[in-house]
Amino acid sequence: MKIFTLVVCATLVLGIAVPVYSGEKEDLLFEDIPIVFAAGKFEQKSTEAAASVVVISAEEIKMFGYNTLEEVLRKVVGLYVTNDRNYSYLGVRGYYIPGDYSSRILISINGLTANDEIFGTGTIGRELGINMDSIKRIEIIKGPGSALYGTHALFCVINIVTKDGEDINGIKFTGQYGDPSLTEGRLSFGKKFKNDLDIFISGSFFDYVGDDLYFEEFDTPENNNGIFEDANWEEAYDFFSKISYKDFSLQGGFNMRDTGIPTSAWGTVFNNDGSKTSDGFDFLEFKYNPKIKETSSLLFRLYHRYYIYDGHFMFEYEDGGGGYYIEDNVDWSRNEWSGLEFQYSWVMSEKNHLIMGTEYQNYNKIHQKNYDAGLLGPDYFWVYLNEDHSMSIWSLYMQDIFKIQKNTSIILGGRLDDYSSFGETVNPRLGIIYSPEIITLKLLYGSAFRAPTYFELYYHDGYYTIEPNPDLENETLTTYEFVLEKEFKNNINASLSFYQISLENLISQVVTEDISPDSGEFLLQNQNVGEATVQGTELIVRGRVKSFRWKVGGNFQKSEDKISGDELPNSPQISGNFSLIIPLFNEKLFCNLDSEYIGKRLTTIPDIYLDPYYRADLILFTDKLVPNMEFTVKVNNLLDTEYSDVCSTEFVQTSIPQDGQRFLLKVAYKF
Repeated sequence: MKIFTLVVCATLVLGIAVPVYSGEKEDLLFEDIPIVFAAGKFEQKSTEAAASVVVISAEEIKMFGYNTLEEVLRKVVGLYVTNDRNYSYLGVRGYYIPGDYSSRILISINGLTANDEIFGTGTIGRELGINMDSIKRIEIIKGPGSALYGTHALFCVINIVTKDGEDINGIKFTGQYGDPSLTEGRLSFGKKFKNDLDIFISGSFFDYVGDDLYFEEFDTPENNNGIFEDANWEEAYDFFSKISYKDFSLQGGFNMRDTGIPTSAWGTVFNNDGSKTSDGFDFLEFKYNPKIKETSSLLFRLYHRYYIYDGHFMFEYEDGGGGYYIEDNVDWSRNEWSGLEFQYSWVMSEKNHLIMGTEYQNYNKIHQKNYDAGLLGPDYFWVYLNEDHSMSIWSLYMQDIFKIQKNTSIILGGRLDDYSSFGETVNPRLGIIYSPEIITLKLLYGSAFRAPTYFELYYHDGYYTIEPNPDLENETLTTYEFVLEKEFKNNINASLSFYQISLENLISQVVTEDISPDSGEFLLQNQNVGEATVQGTELIVRGRVKSFRWKVGGNFQKSEDKISGDELPNSPQISGNFSLIIPLFNEKLFCNLDSEYIGKRLTTIPDIYLDPYYRADLILFTDKLVPNMEFTVKVNNLLDTEYSDVCSTEFVQTSIPQDGQRFLLKVAYKF
């Protein structure tokens, strides 16, 4: 692997010395003004959107060899990923508290929300179930989005726009191999017929077996000298399809992802490979989107979703006779819901565009269980939790875009959400956009909320350590932001943002005065006790020199607990990204660098910090050497950087070590 790294670096140096093609070519990788849907629930230029917007194109996904949404988001300025070797979680602009299930971001697939209502998870790993070959673009809308989307859209909305059949126009097979043991296969079919029928179908499987892991916190003879064996693995499969005909479309899919837990999280037995989690979902959505006139259109959506989660955790119990036995404690969750949305879009004049909509969601199953499986017989089976609930949400939203002058617009909107469980909440947004020829100024205000998840409301372990709190209230967020976007000469553009975020009623787990009847210890409970502020600046500069492409950016922020004044954990004050595309041999081969820098982060233990790190990936890509074939050679963590991620208090460890240098080879063939 070290030799391979030297060879690739030598190729990079050679490529810089080779003259590049200097002719004009459409810039697919760094579009000047990308189109975005999620910012306003209709397609518009990103400069016209009342938000700070980043769009990742299919070309960029291909050039950098991205395989998951997590990999994409790692390289977006202002975002950072934390991985505890069970799930990956997303931090935005300096805010991600360890233990949260990314429930303060909203993920959608073609506008359909993917977050569940038990954990509220904004999934970014393979459990999302959408492979990268299926994606046309990824829209990242930073800032509060509750004025259009409701709960979970506190820090950002991420909308995945999938490909249509005409984008493939054939069959495409992709195979991938990597070390230490990674295999993946994807198959896609797409075609648009003469009668306007468009069909896209895609499926994939993934299998990974990683290295055994060492944790110094468990380095004792009885714990295998700190080495956790045979638990660093992951398996996944997914299927997705989209069919459209004129004004009608139908999309659906399903997936399942299983992974081992090689960390002894939650006090599970160290070096026992039985602990694992399984996540899966399926969905089906029908959409009707006709134009009534040239100036107005309707949108009607009807959808159904189902989410399952199974966690198996191997705990050691006393047997009452001075000995111990191992039991499989099972966390079991099922969430089923349906919904419909009706939206009316009306361009009233050249100066006024009005959008109005209403949405109804019915969660007929929100079911959680926790029980011991009874590995040693029926006498050992024990149920700790069995909570089954239902809920409905009715929503009404509106957005009006009014041009007060040729280059100046005011965006005013808001959303009312009425929960059957706790009542109403209203969240407004306001944007003022001034956009002459080469500059755009945005002044933005918005509020957002996160309803407490059913895990936070009702989860307990038989009142042994945790008790429920059905009286939790919404978390709330208020954001003020100023955005400056400017086009410079020599094909350079830049975006500068200043933001201030205030969070209140944050849900945190605290020690109560209630005593467990079994353990005799004080019980934990989720309560609305947290407040926080985040202030920061974000800068992104991108450009091209002849056929070279480059992008650099940084996020500089300060976050603190408003009550104590302390710094928030896992909140890097400085983070940055740098990407470079170098064409070689008259653009027949591309040598690409994709990197991130994360500054020091406070752990969950006061005054204990993780060191900053720089992590770079190197990618060689070509689709010109062999007709209809693509080759990608990728080295993840090129410099073999040693780094760790902050973990929650459910771990003995204060941080979880991440992977070193890894090699991937991907081949795609279209026929």
